[in-house]
Amino acid sequence: MKKLEQLQDLTVMYVEYNPKERSSLGKYLKTIFKNLHIFTTSIESLKEAKKIKPNILITNITQNRVNGIELIRALKQLNNNMEAIITSAQTDKKHLISAIQLDVIDFIEKPFEHNLLEPALFKANFKILQRREFIQLKRKMIEENIEKDEDSDVYDIFEMHKRDEIPIDIISFFKGVPIINTGYVKEVSKNNIYIQTHSIQKLVMSLEKIINVESAILPKPVKLDIAEIRSFREPVKLENPRIKSFSLRRRKDVRLEPEKEFELTLSVDKHDIKIKVMDISSELITFLIVNIEDGDLLDEGNIVNTYIQFRLDSIGLLDFDFKSQIKILRRGENSKIYAIKPLLEGQNRQDYDEYILQREFQIITELKNLRLANGI
Repeated sequence: MKKLEQLQDLTVMYVEYNPKERSSLGKYLKTIFKNLHIFTTSIESLKEAKKIKPNILITNITQNRVNGIELIRALKQLNNNMEAIITSAQTDKKHLISAIQLDVIDFIEKPFEHNLLEPALFKANFKILQRREFIQLKRKMIEENIEKDEDSDVYDIFEMHKRDEIPIDIISFFKGVPIINTGYVKEVSKNNIYIQTHSIQKLVMSLEKIINVESAILPKPVKLDIAEIRSFREPVKLENPRIKSFSLRRRKDVRLEPEKEFELTLSVDKHDIKIKVMDISSELITFLIVNIEDGDLLDEGNIVNTYIQFRLDSIGLLDFDFKSQIKILRRGENSKIYAIKPLLEGQNRQDYDEYILQREFQIITELKNLRLANGI
């Protein structure tokens, strides 16, 4: 059992429809792994896969609706670094070929003694450790290069992703709601990077025109412009990569595009300041001023009279007056991006937070309708 101890920290997903076999092998696997997740069907496991992020999948081929081969294919699209082991009484040529194509660690024919699974588990662990060491080495090399010249090696980094099939996380925003999908670099040229990802992500890209990319070997996120989307089937053409200083995943709150009915008014010494709201969240409301001369009234830390109005579906039109403090988020040559904190208390705070959730749901519903309209 000492050798098996090196496997205990791996996260394993075990899928088996046969209750007797599931109970028997499940008990054995529990003696090895601290993080073992057992499922009766592929559908159940697919629903939880994003949250669990398994290192190893152990599955039968025969499953309801989605068979084991289809399950492996779907989970590898979410995480290409996951290793898979098949246990099955079916050994026909078609399934064996599919298993080879999916780079399955082993195909173990049922029935089998539980200890016969151990060589496959050790092989999977070896590949996982090998990949981690490789990624750490690549990351160190990239960090050293970036310290010398921040942008010069970006295309080389994406070439590494392509050559070694390292997945990337693509983060885009639809009216402020984050859309995150896995993607792969398919081609790198002198001025462009071509990536393949989910059709929903491509739909959002076509609307927003900018994406952010992160990965295991990227020490910092990279922002790219969308150059061309020919169809939802073909890779997306990207250009103008630039390294960002922070990850958008670190945002504590979702910053949403407001609906037309949302109204924000600021006043200083009875002078109303015309503004354009950019986005809203539980923590901040960001905006631009319409008249540049009003900028003299809005210095960092100034206290201003604030009025907001919005429609809450469960109640109707609501409006609140309160005082808030000005923050300057970004200074440009001809403009500044300002923000205030919605300093609301009690029922007013609850109503505002409910409105933010309502707005997020509206945007998600809008994206869902766009997806259906485009046949995705």
